[in-house]
Amino acid sequence: MPLPLTNLHIGDFRGVTNLDIEDIKRVNVLFGDNNAGKTTILEAISILSNPLDWSNWIGVAQSRDLSLLTPRKVSRIEPLMWLFPHAGIACDNIPLSPINLSCSGATRVHSLTARISEVHGSVPESPNSTRFLREIDVPASEVRTGAELTVTTLPAWQNETTATAFLWEFEEIHWEYEPIERGGVMTNFVLSTISPLDHLAGRTIIRLISQAKMKDSINSVVEILQHFDEGVVGLEVWAPTGFQPTLYVNYRDVGLMPVTAFGDGFRRALVIALTIVVTAGGVVLIEEVETAIHKDMIKHFFAWVVFACREFDVQLFVTTHSLEAVDAFVCGETNQDVAGYKLARGNYGIEIQRFGGEMLHKLRCNRGIDPT
Repeated sequence: MPLPLTNLHIGDFRGVTNLDIEDIKRVNVLFGDNNAGKTTILEAISILSNPLDWSNWIGVAQSRDLSLLTPRKVSRIEPLMWLFPHAGIACDNIPLSPINLSCSGATRVHSLTARISEVHGSVPESPNSTRFLREIDVPASEVRTGAELTVTTLPAWQNETTATAFLWEFEEIHWEYEPIERGGVMTNFVLSTISPLDHLAGRTIIRLISQAKMKDSINSVVEILQHFDEGVVGLEVWAPTGFQPTLYVNYRDVGLMPVTAFGDGFRRALVIALTIVVTAGGVVLIEEVETAIHKDMIKHFFAWVVFACREFDVQLFVTTHSLEAVDAFVCGETNQDVAGYKLARGNYGIEIQRFGGEMLHKLRCNRGIDPT
């Protein structure tokens, strides 16, 4: 099947300007210096996956904020503003530069431009109202600060589409024009993201296992996990107390064990396996792919991740700081499906160097050269 993405151009997004990621393969490994744009590339892909869904923009903007793990209100306007290029300054009176992204491949949308500005006004009384009130005579206590987000996309099959959303802190989202519904028809490609902490979230695992069951794919997940731990023979969800459902692992010679009885490495492998299976035909993004995986297991398990991506027609993008992880992806028989991208900050912005899987294989596995 054609890959969703074959080339990606980041014109302006966060601190990255005029960056081209070319000849994208099924499995793509981003490595290099800290603060060189690896996570920003994943975020740009996330935005392109559903560019006219306001919740997608907010989710990407807040994804770096670990305080969201605590039950308290967190600003969604300020993180959203920082997706836009600031030219090194942050001032309310200085307009932000637009975001420009484009791509090629088996996608429905080939480019987008987004603009944002701070607005002040009152929230419409009715959630269904499209009337936006600003610059009106209302008590100061009723004035709200928000953002006006306008996104213009160029689909492959029709004229450009533009939608505008007004976003308020801790309030409903209001569209000035006809809204693009959440998860609606403008979904560009199916996408799933794995953060370095997702394997610690029980609700994430239950959600993924439920999706896999609905797709009748649990056996496929078990087969992938057996390359990490041969003792796994099944996965089941039970709620023995009648309250919170829990995932149990059917383990050879032991029986049912709660997943919490296993280490972080197993749970990380479980989340990766589940995500690949439930995202069949789409794109998976993994931040810091080596997290919690013991170095002795990296080569064997990641080789099977490449195989699973081919089996389920998944395009994979991972970031890593680990040479062992790079080796694991390119030193197998399927390195023709792999590309590596080294990123570094130069005098004129982000510099990127592409390595084909076979070239990385020669550098790492045959000569032991450090490409980083």
